Amino acid sequence: MLFAQATLSGSSIALQSLGSATLSDPGYLGTYLTIPAGGATISFTVQATRGASGNGVAPHMNLVIADSRFGVNITSTSATNYATPSVTLPAGTYFVRAERDYDNSNASTHAFTLNNLTVNTTSGAAASFSNVSNNTNAFAAADTYINNFRKGPAMVRVIGAAPGTPVSVNLKRLDFNLGDSIDGFNTSGVNAFLGSNGTTQQTKFQQTLNQNFNALSGGNIGKWAHDEATRNVVTMGGVDAYLNYAQAHNMTARVHNLIWGPTSATSSQQQPNWVVTLLNNAAGGDAAAKDSLTSGITSRINYYVGGTAKRSLKYAEIDVYNESYHTGQNNAYSGNYWDVYDTAGIASIYNQVAASAAAAGSTAKTFVNEYNVLQNNGTNYGTFYFNHINDIRDAGGNVGGIGVQYYPSAVNCSNFFWTNWKG
Repeated sequence: MLFAQATLSGSSIALQSLGSATLSDPGYLGTYLTIPAGGATISFTVQATRGASGNGVAPHMNLVIADSRFGVNITSTSATNYATPSVTLPAGTYFVRAERDYDNSNASTHAFTLNNLTVNTTSGAAASFSNVSNNTNAFAAADTYINNFRKGPAMVRVIGAAPGTPVSVNLKRLDFNLGDSIDGFNTSGVNAFLGSNGTTQQTKFQQTLNQNFNALSGGNIGKWAHDEATRNVVTMGGVDAYLNYAQAHNMTARVHNLIWGPTSATSSQQQPNWVVTLLNNAAGGDAAAKDSLTSGITSRINYYVGGTAKRSLKYAEIDVYNESYHTGQNNAYSGNYWDVYDTAGIASIYNQVAASAAAAGSTAKTFVNEYNVLQNNGTNYGTFYFNHINDIRDAGGNVGGIGVQYYPSAVNCSNFFWTNWKG
């Protein structure tokens, strides 16, 4: 028997990735839920309506809170209540989202509208919505999730040790990757930090790196201009240096990046001059230039990912087309990869990278990566990026992960990466 309820109208829900309570494409509606001290057992009632037009299966909604996900098929074209099972949660602030996932949108063209969302408290203190999108709620929800769902007791059993025997336990590796990037544009630049000459810089850098991080990425060394400035003259010594260091120190490695930009006739985004020339000629309609560029990309994939070197066996993630929204799809300059190859061609490059990794026996993930996503909430940049990624996937592109690059100041930058992303 229910003893407390709280209801939000769909149109009033604080976070709307598509700008309304109607989800015709992948997206979500999100709000925050507060559970008072002592915890509570709750369930949800979703009142939703399926669009009258469309084809395929019934649209599907997932209602997600903490580690619980409840699936609902929206089958009726009239307003209908759909109930979820109950879940017991400790006190805290929770992010609740009603989502339409990518796989369902491919199977159904029906839209659905979330009319009302109700939380039902069946035991414990009454849960209530805190329907405001702000830092206070976001940080509180993150802390609640970490404290209750990312932490827990662990038991270590030592086989063969007599009771009372003193033992020492050291953490070998965190499951979460915390990484650093390595500076340098060539082999000597990388070795200035990772080399074995015993310099003060090498010693201090490596001590700090080994003590505090378990992942390593290239900063500039993996960009095309520094790997193949002259066509067919490949210089991967710096990349190999940090990949080998990561492997020797049990670190996860990622590489950055296969292709990037340009955004103007004078801005190459660290692509070789010969590549920029081919891009501009291809953008002008030169079919032979496009064929030559395609051959160059294939060659780069061969030495960066597969081929005889099989470098992808030493890294877990690769940025395939870096900042493809900012420097490509949303850029007016025609001499960029997106305009030259269009969506289908870019998807083909992702698939070529994925196939090369698989042929090498690697499980490396193919990443998209973009900056200015977290800062530009006012212009819904996250939604633009989301739709951009789905454009690549809709064209058949193998996207294995999403990168979000964040610049908190003009001097410092941090990169956050979500791996094994799906839907």
